[in-house]
Amino acid sequence: MRRKFTINSEKHTGFEKFIRDILPDMIPVCFLEGYSLLNQQVESLPWPNKPKFIFTSSNFETDEIFKAWSGLNVEQGVPYFTGQHGNYQAFSALETSPEVVSCDNFFTWGWSNGNIKNIPAFIFKIANRSSKIKPNGGLLLIEYSPPNQTYLHDAFYEYGVYQEQQFRFVEALPQKIQKELTVRLSVGWRNYRWSPIKRWSDRIPSVLLETGDAPMKSLIAKSRLVVHSYDSTGILEGLGSNIPTLCFWDGGLDHLLPSVKPYYERLRQAGILADTPEHAAKLVAHYWDNLDGWWSSEQVQSARRQFCEEYARVEKRPVWTMKRLLTTAVLNQNNLTKNND
Repeated sequence: MRRKFTINSEKHTGFEKFIRDILPDMIPVCFLEGYSLLNQQVESLPWPNKPKFIFTSSNFETDEIFKAWSGLNVEQGVPYFTGQHGNYQAFSALETSPEVVSCDNFFTWGWSNGNIKNIPAFIFKIANRSSKIKPNGGLLLIEYSPPNQTYLHDAFYEYGVYQEQQFRFVEALPQKIQKELTVRLSVGWRNYRWSPIKRWSDRIPSVLLETGDAPMKSLIAKSRLVVHSYDSTGILEGLGSNIPTLCFWDGGLDHLLPSVKPYYERLRQAGILADTPEHAAKLVAHYWDNLDGWWSSEQVQSARRQFCEEYARVEKRPVWTMKRLLTTAVLNQNNLTKNND
């Protein structure tokens, strides 16, 4: 079957010819010669043959059995809904993401971006979950993982810039705060040849590293302030949970959609978002001895509430609300199908 799968490349040159030539070898087995076996696995699942609807916030990415099962049901007219699973609502590529393009409705954490397909919901990850901090606790810096090799650009050079910024942030902190700092490495750091422990040890031997084994909730509970060094899901969770949060990253607001930038600007004006590692360290030092005074101020809380209402909405009755939204979406899709018929 793979030998028969060819794409004509004679009239093409350059990169397009290259893609056409290698595509037959690059298609995963489960999509070609293994597709019949994949369908056999689907047929043996103890899952509904024709559910009222399908909803997922994660299985659309790498779960091929789920995808095949969903596809068979969607072909039979079953409504298919997907949900936001991280902090990527602000990026321009979102509208062409497979999870958005393929679904009937996309449930967000509060925003719509003017697209009728998007249904504003709430931040699922902290629904009915409370988080506490320690008023006299330490400082927590949360790192993200070294890159995998699926990017088209030099992601390792980019991560090297990121690593240097982490060093600069820590080195700019006053010594008394450095002693209360914990750097939390990403859970996946062991899967890459980056050796973050060695790098930190070479540059700042005194830093306390947490290697990703301790639950994030317990680390936050021991901290008075959480710093995120990338535009992460953790920022949405922290702001939604009203946890003292500060963030900085390279590139400013260049990665954001124009409609999103005003909300981030309010965070910057409130001192939640810093422009550089040194600026972030300066803010930490400034807030440190009166953190509650800063975080509970009207400027900070107003910026936080406005941001969360759009991008990290908190729902007091999440189960009831989600039931209502899903029921309405199913009814709308069924009516649309009847009208099309």
